[in-house]
Amino acid sequence: MKMLGGLHKTFERKIAILSDRASRLQSEAPSIDPVRVRYLTEGIISDLWQSWTNFCRTIILESCLGSKSRSGQLIPPRMGDNSWQRIGYEAFCAVRGRSIHASKVNQFMRQEPTWGDVGRLITLIQVVRPVNSAMLLTAFGLPLLGPVHLQRTRNACFHKNADTLGDVRSLFIHYRIMNFSSPCDLAWQLDPTKSTLAIYAWMDDLEVMVDKATQ
Repeated sequence: MKMLGGLHKTFERKIAILSDRASRLQSEAPSIDPVRVRYLTEGIISDLWQSWTNFCRTIILESCLGSKSRSGQLIPPRMGDNSWQRIGYEAFCAVRGRSIHASKVNQFMRQEPTWGDVGRLITLIQVVRPVNSAMLLTAFGLPLLGPVHLQRTRNACFHKNADTLGDVRSLFIHYRIMNFSSPCDLAWQLDPTKSTLAIYAWMDDLEVMVDKATQ
């Protein structure tokens, strides 16, 4: 049985590394070619998104297998098949609104849903139903904008088209836009509600959710 505290510590270490990368790039950006700044920014955004989605996937799997929260609360295993293949299949069916068949499982991880999408995550938790569903629904249901803003920005960075750019521009109302020429530039705009740049605000929101989900 794995401890959710381990997931929490791993995520915190990744956030510390990414925050340091962002801070160094922020200070060095004026002396770096703008194209390089864009590539480095996209790398930070991508790694942050991957860290978040990996956490979301892992906490669902570990919760279904049985675990223990940071406060010492025992989380019994879910009844039935708790292999990643079965849970991934149930999660995929949940977000697609499909019927779940008793004997079916996934064969590949690419068949799984987008775990970091908090809207879909809430839907699949209600279907997969680990014993700690209430705690997870509370954590991922917090009214924080970071996960959604990170997801839209990441998608626009790696799938550049009019639609994804429009998704990012729709977020402008939440920031003080000073300079924007590429989707990744949103990361360096000021979030006036937190008095910090968007990239750090996103990290803060993710940390709050992770803290709540593992407590």
